[in-house]
Amino acid sequence: MTARPGGRTARNTRAIFDALFAELVERGHGGLTMEAVAARAGVHKSTLYRRWPTTDLLLAAALAEHPRNAWTPDRSGELIKDLVGVGRAVLDGLDDPVVGPISRACIAAALASETAATALTAFLDDQNRRAAIVITDAIERGDLPPTTDPTALIERLVAPLYYRRLILHRPVTPEELTAAARATLQPGD
Repeated sequence: MTARPGGRTARNTRAIFDALFAELVERGHGGLTMEAVAARAGVHKSTLYRRWPTTDLLLAAALAEHPRNAWTPDRSGELIKDLVGVGRAVLDGLDDPVVGPISRACIAAALASETAATALTAFLDDQNRRAAIVITDAIERGDLPPTTDPTALIERLVAPLYYRRLILHRPVTPEELTAAARATLQPGD
């Protein structure tokens, strides 16, 4: 028998991942249990243990299958505008009433667990690679040198945004976002 895309297994998996994120937000990494995730998802805990022996492995799987994994940035053909768009997408995700708490909970989990940290790093590396297409486009247009590292520039853009929103708990104005995009393109010190 083959698995049915969108069938019961897919519905259960989505329910499990949603339950995991809800529990992570409510209880934090230290309070996360397979039993609570299973109860919230409406499945037997053996369903979880059979596929993911630990909560950290479940979190890693949930991040690997996260809906944001299909995200791609808007591409206008104007580098600063595209960088601002990438930055806006990051900030919108952090400020989203559903995604924002999940993001913060995953970061906190990564501070407590090497497995969670590895999973979050893989997720963020994927997001940065997706965003880097705007840099690749600029290189192809001749707006940036061919030796430019697209992912490094995206990391240079988003790092201060994460710092400002998650550490300082301050908003980022449109003007500040545009300034961050411009600063990303300045040679490093």
